[in-house]
Amino acid sequence: MKHHPKPCLIGLDWGTSSFRGWLLDKEGRIMETVRADLGILKISDEGFSDVYHNQLNPWIEDHGKLPVIASGMIGSRQGWLEAPYVACPSGPEELAEQLAYVPAEGMDQPPLLAIVPGMNHWNDGVPDVMRGEETQVFGPWMKKVKGRFISCRVLTANGLLHKKAGSKTLSHS
Repeated sequence: MKHHPKPCLIGLDWGTSSFRGWLLDKEGRIMETVRADLGILKISDEGFSDVYHNQLNPWIEDHGKLPVIASGMIGSRQGWLEAPYVACPSGPEELAEQLAYVPAEGMDQPPLLAIVPGMNHWNDGVPDVMRGEETQVFGPWMKKVKGRFISCRVLTANGLLHKKAGSKTLSHS
């Protein structure tokens, strides 16, 4: 008899131009994916809930209500709910403490989703910000990478992120 893992989390990268979701098992393995060209700039303020439900309801119907965590521009002022920036350097604990929660439509229900805050770094009075990229970097870091971990991300926002051995924070340069 073949064992089929159960999903335990839905992860979202909901950015400016697209919506991407992953149904994950308890080991963090991807079980299914969803992708739509429904970034925050293509949705009215009232439309975020509709996109959320339209994209995720098939999984919820198949597997029941699961925790949902999102990163990206969905947590910006133009997104569904602002998750204020956390200063860089910071670690996963600081991000977790500042999660923003989108409330459920009904009373006495858990939040629809938690939104991971972005990170900012000030250099001579000029901010350099990330929303989503920091979350993508923490994944490999949390796999207990030995020594120094450097990530050069060529995405919407470019930057060099690094973690020194023994450090619990992510720094920006």
